[in-house]
Amino acid sequence: MENLSGPVTAYSLNHGIQITFDDVRPNAPIVLSTTNGEIDVTIPATAKANLELSTWNGDIYSNFDISRPDKDGLKSISSKNIKGAINGGGATLKLNSTNGNIYLRKK
Repeated sequence: MENLSGPVTAYSLNHGIQITFDDVRPNAPIVLSTTNGEIDVTIPATAKANLELSTWNGDIYSNFDISRPDKDGLKSISSKNIKGAINGGGATLKLNSTNGNIYLRKK
């Protein structure tokens, strides 16, 4: 799917989800989930979002600078579950894959 903007909720079984957003609005949550498929999402480089990314059997890739909370002054450098923000935070962006990679790309 391409040229989306606005709230999106999608689930896929045995297939991936690939979406390109033209706009990410603050009050328009994006929730995508797959079982046995990757999630590939492209959003504008200036999009502001609070992220919840998780994968059970896969990796998470992004070219965004993701702000993540510290724990006792230490930064998390690797995880199958990432909570953080891009560009100061904003819209809710939840991506969850049971058996697949997650790609969050700048447009």
